[in-house]
Amino acid sequence: MLTYKKAEIKDKQAIEDFVKDNAREFGKRFYINPLFEEKTITEYTVKEILGKMQSGTALWACSESVKKGLSIVTGSDWDSEILGKKIGKLSLYTSLSPVETRQFLHETYLTLRETEFDAIFGRVQIESTKGTLRAILADNATLGDLLVTLGKNIYGEESFPEVDIARRSDLVLENGKATDEEQLKKITVSAYRHSHYFNDPNISLKRAEAIYQEWIKNSLKGLADCVIVARVDKETVGYITLRTENLGQRAFGIIDLIAVQESYRGQGIAKMLVVEGIRQLHGRAASLYVSTQVSNLPALRLYHALGFEPILTEATFHVWLKSEKKSSETPLPSGLTPAQYLSKAEDALISRKIKTVVISQPTYLPWLGYFRIMKEADAYVFLDSVQFERRSWQTRNRIKTSTKWTWLTVPTLHENTETLCPIQDVRIDNSKDWRRVHWNAIRTSYGKAPYFKEYAPFFMSTYEKQWETLVSLDIHIIKHIASQLGISPIFFRSSELQAEGKRTHLLLNICRMLDANHYVSSIGAKEYMENDGAEKLFEENGIKVDFVTYNEHRYPQLFGDFIPQLSAIDCLFNCGPDSSRIMLDEKCVKFQSIGSN
Repeated sequence: MLTYKKAEIKDKQAIEDFVKDNAREFGKRFYINPLFEEKTITEYTVKEILGKMQSGTALWACSESVKKGLSIVTGSDWDSEILGKKIGKLSLYTSLSPVETRQFLHETYLTLRETEFDAIFGRVQIESTKGTLRAILADNATLGDLLVTLGKNIYGEESFPEVDIARRSDLVLENGKATDEEQLKKITVSAYRHSHYFNDPNISLKRAEAIYQEWIKNSLKGLADCVIVARVDKETVGYITLRTENLGQRAFGIIDLIAVQESYRGQGIAKMLVVEGIRQLHGRAASLYVSTQVSNLPALRLYHALGFEPILTEATFHVWLKSEKKSSETPLPSGLTPAQYLSKAEDALISRKIKTVVISQPTYLPWLGYFRIMKEADAYVFLDSVQFERRSWQTRNRIKTSTKWTWLTVPTLHENTETLCPIQDVRIDNSKDWRRVHWNAIRTSYGKAPYFKEYAPFFMSTYEKQWETLVSLDIHIIKHIASQLGISPIFFRSSELQAEGKRTHLLLNICRMLDANHYVSSIGAKEYMENDGAEKLFEENGIKVDFVTYNEHRYPQLFGDFIPQLSAIDCLFNCGPDSSRIMLDEKCVKFQSIGSN
């Protein structure tokens, strides 16, 4: 049974012990970065809590004298001024179960009923929409949104997303100025409709819009450390705001706002803004975080494509203490009833779950067929924990030359040894001048191709860098080509998943770890998987298996007759943006289920 008591700043030691016991839960977002030490994360969280308690009301939830939860409510001057109501912000630190969380929140509300607050806006981490979320909404809370926080480490050379931000000649990215305020406010009006302010029937559309207009105005006045605007032919068409916070001796960045004018959406401008933001924070911040609603699928796809990984999911909820809660059938500003929004948000959260998995060894400069299979994946697993094969696609591929074609092969330190070695441990032999040779060959073969200038900068910078391991080189190139082809699954490495088993059993265990219900592979794996009894194994685990046969579409090439099965860079340099359409041609692909002939 839970008991409750007022929490005070003088409880500092108890707060420190409470945070230490739950450090990985309360500081979850920071643990993606090995540069952030647990001690520093704990100190940051304790400082955050004490800062909120100085001006707020705090309550402990205890179970048999053990502190299990802490709620803190502070006044939100900004929300209060714009909404015309006294708004409190609830911060919840808890290791309680969903039912206990509901009880704790109810007790917190009771302590606030005699205060001046009209409403409490809170946010809580959730594991599933049928657990914690359903519990906190059971009484009188209104669901605002379901929010996913994603993060990306940006301290290393490899942190820059593979996006050519200079490709669009009419686009200019520059730091925002006070004179941009009115233009940015206009862009803001049509943005952020997934936000919790737009999904509370007690908040009018005009007031919800005013929240973000005030936000961008204050960002230009110094609330943000960096405001970057996008202009096309001198017209302001988008913006991004970023700020940094210190974590010990290091810092992290946060994307607060990002919006693009409606008529310019879908043209890659948001992606370019994020990339420019990363460039400006590089060297100043170790990680970059962004939160977006699970119902905002275009934003989720954008961040996944740029290498951001989901860290945690939270529910934003509103509790109105001094006004009648409107009917669950009262339309929200978004046009949905609260019940409909919850259903839509749940569907969006579920849709983010991995359904289809593709697993393949990382190869060097893969052909189009490699990416056609990747296109099917919600999650793509680089199978780098299996044995390295000398003189295989892992180290080489073909490009077309003026005479015929030639191999480009990455030399390794494992070519003349019989010692077994997993792909993840294969080291490149940099005593050989292979990088210069490969870049010169590519430049000579494709220098006059129609789209060489657009794609060349990435490959030039790739070959300027000294790579130590084969897998890091292969994956770096694969992710870039995938992004150019419009492919953005969630990427994993089997060595990081630490799945056990061999051959078919390893593939099955990876699918089970990712909770997949569909596995797609190349046709070359069909025979050995069937010999391993894969049909029964996967069927018993509720996983459908399909094999793909890909016959490459003919496309324009330099130097005479068409040569199939070259590296995908051949298509990129020759066909540019049309490469994705060529790859997806339905006439070129055939799906075959396991056990079929």
